[in-house]
Amino acid sequence: MPDFLLDTRPPERRPSWDAARMLTWSTGIRSKTWGTPEFRLTVTWTGPDAIWSPWEMPGGTCAVVVGFLALDEAEWALAEREQPRNAQGGLAGYAVWRRCRDQGNQGWDDLSGNAAILFYDPGAGQIHLRTDPGGCFPVYGTCENGFQIWGSHPDVLAAVTGKSHRFDEVSLAEFVMASTVTPPYTYYRGIELCEPGKVLTWDARSRTLSQRPYLALKHSPDPGVTEEDLATVLAEAWHRAVRRRTNPRLGRVAVALSGGLDSRLVLASLADPRRAFAFTCYDTPNREFQTARAIASAVGVEFIPLQRSADYYGEHAAAGVRISGGMGTFANNHFLGVLDPLRWAGADLLLTGCYCDYLFKGLPLNRKTRWRDGHEEVAPFQHAFYHTRWHFDTALAREVFQRWEQRFPLSLQQGTDDGSLFHIETLRTFPLCYEGDNQQRLVPQRLMGWSPPVTDLEVLRVYQRTPSRWKLNRRLFVMTAQRLLAGSPLIQLPDANTGAPLDASLWHEALAWQWLRVRRKVRALRRRLASDGSWPDWKFYYRHSLALQQHWMQAAPEMHDLFLRVTGWRGLPRRPVDFPVDQCFLFVALLTLKLWWNHRACSVASSN
Repeated sequence: MPDFLLDTRPPERRPSWDAARMLTWSTGIRSKTWGTPEFRLTVTWTGPDAIWSPWEMPGGTCAVVVGFLALDEAEWALAEREQPRNAQGGLAGYAVWRRCRDQGNQGWDDLSGNAAILFYDPGAGQIHLRTDPGGCFPVYGTCENGFQIWGSHPDVLAAVTGKSHRFDEVSLAEFVMASTVTPPYTYYRGIELCEPGKVLTWDARSRTLSQRPYLALKHSPDPGVTEEDLATVLAEAWHRAVRRRTNPRLGRVAVALSGGLDSRLVLASLADPRRAFAFTCYDTPNREFQTARAIASAVGVEFIPLQRSADYYGEHAAAGVRISGGMGTFANNHFLGVLDPLRWAGADLLLTGCYCDYLFKGLPLNRKTRWRDGHEEVAPFQHAFYHTRWHFDTALAREVFQRWEQRFPLSLQQGTDDGSLFHIETLRTFPLCYEGDNQQRLVPQRLMGWSPPVTDLEVLRVYQRTPSRWKLNRRLFVMTAQRLLAGSPLIQLPDANTGAPLDASLWHEALAWQWLRVRRKVRALRRRLASDGSWPDWKFYYRHSLALQQHWMQAAPEMHDLFLRVTGWRGLPRRPVDFPVDQCFLFVALLTLKLWWNHRACSVASSN
């Protein structure tokens, strides 16, 4: 289920725009709209109707799952047996209604998956909206004259509330400087992301909004637990999370496979590999490709290689920005161009190992690495931690920096204890839909079934118990992988990120890592499109892409003016190749914003 729009304004104040049309990104998306005196709700979905279509009963009761709900087999089976004959719709909606009937909306507190849940109780005159635990599925909100309007896409929400031209220039400037935006801000003043882990209740009769948290991602250490103990707990939680997402009734699973650990742990946890297939996107059959194919062969799963066109990212850039909302760069739009081939191969669900780097490998921490063996240690705080951040001496740039300083006050920046490090991690990781690579997640989430195991509540609770320093050097994650892969041939295959198998000695891994460093440096001397990893060499690609050049040459005077006010430059480079190589991803951020401006989803409103 890709998207929704919920409007509680009186009927005469609701615009006539076709929200279903604005939220339809492909021909495979279905939609339904309810219009009552209390609200208008539009939802869209993909996948089997028997699972994901909105659930309704006579009298107006409805329950909707927008996104992916991860249930155990026992609950799916119970929903199949008990579904009332006078109701219609999918099992997911019935399952959440059944829980609410029996326990109130507290019955949703232990549900997993990247989904928003909506339930209308006509008897009480109440609408309940549950945001997902980690904020992987976005829910944005705004208020107009005391009435609430919520939606999953910020551009569409801006269009139907008349805010399409109320831009937040600090957020736009921040994207130029950081390739992301600080939550809960959006590109529109008055539209913000709703907090993850909450249930919002709108009372249509009293016109009041109440909310309660059901999950707060606070550090919950257990002093009596060792790294080995926690690795065992994480392995068990991961295994169950994968099983919930590969239930046979949900359809055939396509696993995005690389040569690293995350995706092979998905494969290793499948109950029946014959019901799935693995695929790899590649430019040329490099080391990463060969490792991925060997992984698939070792577990006996079908392997489908999908070769990208030479201008793949430029060809899909505008559509990816439009679908995602443009708060992540098109350089991470990895899947849009292969979703149709995956469907043709029979895939109903895409499964990836996304976010493991954030939650369990210390990516959100400032780290320093020893040159001789790659050993990591915590480094002093700085705002840049993953993506490059650009600094300019302009009024807008100073406002952006002030926003960063407010989110990370000096006392937190100076903290080195476990609680401070964990707080820094959570601020940089959650909500998940805001992290820097979000087009890799938001695009498939809106076009087909997709749910990474780390969105499982069990996995998130292990995350809460994990000291940040245990994530350095992938210590905890490697221990977890060794447990999940015990007895599997996958443990012998080299990790493409280190060049060594999981059971390698420390000296073996250090030598392999050094050899990879040398190979990368040699490759950099003669740049070409294909890298040694999963994605192209962007420092070559952006200078040779005809599609990116054509996009850059399109007029967008409003954005050009903003770029100059952010950077302080006298003029913009005329062509992509005129950007220095070290400004490759500054160019990518600027072009992403131009594409957003010229192709944003709210432009559909003008043609309704």
